[in-house]
Amino acid sequence: MTIQAVDPQQIAATEAREAEGESFEAFKKSFAYGRRNDLLFKFIKNLSDEDAAEFLRGLLEKLGRTIDDGDLGRLYEHVYEWNVRGYAHEAADRWQYDTGPFAPLAKPLSECTLGLLTATGHFDARDDPEPFGVKNMTQAEAIPRIMEFIRSEPTLSTIPLDTPRAELRVRHPGYDIRGAVADPNVNFPIDRLAELEREGVIGHLLPDAFSFVGATAQTPLLKKHAPQWAGMLQERGVDAMLLVPA
Repeated sequence: MTIQAVDPQQIAATEAREAEGESFEAFKKSFAYGRRNDLLFKFIKNLSDEDAAEFLRGLLEKLGRTIDDGDLGRLYEHVYEWNVRGYAHEAADRWQYDTGPFAPLAKPLSECTLGLLTATGHFDARDDPEPFGVKNMTQAEAIPRIMEFIRSEPTLSTIPLDTPRAELRVRHPGYDIRGAVADPNVNFPIDRLAELEREGVIGHLLPDAFSFVGATAQTPLLKKHAPQWAGMLQERGVDAMLLVPA
């Protein structure tokens, strides 16, 4: 996996130089780790100038119609469609993987012990990983420190499935967490998995789920931590894991 580094200081310097007569390219990039960033429209940087202009034109056109009739559906659909386009373009250009080995289940899922591991940055508030030694770091504080996360080794959080939902937290500098805050099951589906266990679709759930911040140093993750985590899970009798990206 190749990570394309984004230097916040370089971005700030570029933005300062372009304070007068900002280029459209700089405008697009400012939504991804720039001064306009809140991780909601970061996909714009992946679009060509023509596509980015069309996205904004369509957004304004649909906003005008929504003011008239109050129908928000067209706005949701427009933003969703262009999110898909932007990230599909990024995936085609940047994320290339060798074909991994196929490992079929040795028994039916209804007889398996299943675990959950996500790269979404969830943790139990009573066991905060405290990145960089910062207590109670907020999402707003994490976002501008994206490069520090990317250069640091990952910390795996253990989250018991019976953790009170009021104590469940999420912090991640690389994606918009608002949906995950509103409903953890968006990308940390512990309630949905519990339902499947009760229905007999899953034989047994591991009592603990696991999560880490996927914006992390990839070489230590792949060569050191992932093998250690896999060994730990095997020792706990896991037959299969549900892996959820950020």
